[in-house]
Amino acid sequence: MKLEKQLEQLSRKRDGELRPHEAELGQGAEHAAELAEAERAWTEVGELLRNQAIPVPPAEVVWNNVRRELRQISGRRPERKVSVFDWNWGWLAASAIVLILLGFVGVRLMLPTTADAAIPRVEWVEAELPGSSAMVYEDEASGAVVIWLMTPEEGTVGEAGI
Repeated sequence: MKLEKQLEQLSRKRDGELRPHEAELGQGAEHAAELAEAERAWTEVGELLRNQAIPVPPAEVVWNNVRRELRQISGRRPERKVSVFDWNWGWLAASAIVLILLGFVGVRLMLPTTADAAIPRVEWVEAELPGSSAMVYEDEASGAVVIWLMTPEEGTVGEAGI
């Protein structure tokens, strides 16, 4: 077996990744000296790292750091991409309703009021029946214009109100 492959198996054995029967298969006499030297060097490095003092900040300092990070995160607003689907549809609908109502009010203001509207007047009536005559008058009670059409043979033919 190649030296690199044996070093890899030795590393996996030290990490506890190999099953026992796999660890036994990797034992070979080809590179025993190099493997022993690598294992000794790794053991020394492990001991050195374990004995090295790591400064640990006090709990109060760590807690203040955590609180400062939380304040910074809550203070940041996520950047929003502006698109059609991110609109506030409630405001959009309300503004559309207001615009429609303003349109109705504007049209209503443009129309003349009933007091300003011209009263319909009938000046003359043309009857197409030969020998007939028309009589036009305005009813005082209702204000409606009444047109009577009279023929010489039958008398009164009909009545129409405008």
